[in-house]
Amino acid sequence: MKKRLIVFLIWVTSASVAVASINAQEPVKSQPKAEPTQAYLFTSGAVIGFINDKAYPATRVSEKHIFLDVKGKQRKVKMNSPIGLGLKKSISDKLVQVTESQVSFSNQSAARTELRLLSELAYSQSANDTEITDVRDFYGGSQPNTEILYQEEGYRDRIENQIDEGRMHEDTIADTVQVKLTLNPTEDLDGAYLVVGVSYDLPNTLSKAKKRGSRMAVHYLGDLEAGVPKRFEFRKRFSPFYPRNNRNEIFLFEGNAEPIAHTLSKGLQALTAEQAEELSKHLSDS
Repeated sequence: MKKRLIVFLIWVTSASVAVASINAQEPVKSQPKAEPTQAYLFTSGAVIGFINDKAYPATRVSEKHIFLDVKGKQRKVKMNSPIGLGLKKSISDKLVQVTESQVSFSNQSAARTELRLLSELAYSQSANDTEITDVRDFYGGSQPNTEILYQEEGYRDRIENQIDEGRMHEDTIADTVQVKLTLNPTEDLDGAYLVVGVSYDLPNTLSKAKKRGSRMAVHYLGDLEAGVPKRFEFRKRFSPFYPRNNRNEIFLFEGNAEPIAHTLSKGLQALTAEQAEELSKHLSDS
């Protein structure tokens, strides 16, 4: 019995050593490396300009003009002309880091109107004081005609009421957007420009469904160098609107209207080379 047990133990030990030897000879399987990012999928769009109320695609932007493709010919409109944006999925092999971004709205028309009214009010007060002094001197220090004083006071009251009314609407109506941001591209960008858009709830109508309006403006950025952050601050005028439940978006382009991905792009997704090729074919066919 002892001999059989010894033989069995020797066989089990030998088998274990053999299995261990086989396992030691098997190569260790390494984890597959993640494929590097070659492009980015994101939501961008095509800028649209208008000539005589007809829409035409924008081909590029300069410091002062937006260039449109009008039946194969280049036509330019002023930078502050109304524009639109047809949203679509886009692919770009460039990415721009956006930091310290801020978008705000103000009523510059109301501010300019108030400044003009305040100037008129100050002039009226100064002219009235001079007139009172002249009349008093003419009448030997007696009181001037009270009717003239009442007319001047009524005029100043009307100006003050206009100022108060303007201040009431100053925070409810917007006509200017102010943008502050820092851009840092991963690659050089030539002739870059930016489109800032805002969507908002339209005033209540007879329809139960909420309707949205939009405003857009374009700003020329120029050439950007890879890896070099650049700060931008600018203002753009809109047609007046009520910024209710507004949502702001920024779109970047370069050169001949090529969409550029950035870190605030809606639906931003990194793609491998294979994914980018497949999606490019799909987007071109759709």
